[in-house]
Amino acid sequence: VVSDVAGRAAVTAREVRTGKPVWHQPLEAPPAGRPVVLGRRVYVPLADPAGTVAEIQTTTGRRVGSLSIRQRVGSARGGVGLAGWPGEKPGTFRLFVPADARRVFEFTVGAEADDGGPLPPALARVVATDHPRDALTGDPLL
Repeated sequence: VVSDVAGRAAVTAREVRTGKPVWHQPLEAPPAGRPVVLGRRVYVPLADPAGTVAEIQTTTGRRVGSLSIRQRVGSARGGVGLAGWPGEKPGTFRLFVPADARRVFEFTVGAEADDGGPLPPALARVVATDHPRDALTGDPLL
């Protein structure tokens, strides 16, 4: 669950049956839209000028990284989330991050190094959409 209550942005995982918090991770900026869970990570878009997407481990709530698209994510009106689906290699995923204007960024996430350690998200491509600023009203469909 993402929240921005009294200027304190955060994401919290809760047990399905009881609603009891499992972990809580503060964020440095309010959420810019809906997060997406891919494998053992949750990706949370932040409403900051750098277009930051926080990468958080689903089991522990530990922040393991972030990526930046160097422009705002989604729409200033809100309601725009991230999208993702399985990647070409087992255990990898494709993460789609809509910019507030003109582009959708595709990242490969979940990849592992030869030693089995996680690799950071890698930019796979930039899709030129030419959508006007704040024109998005839903999650990206590609």
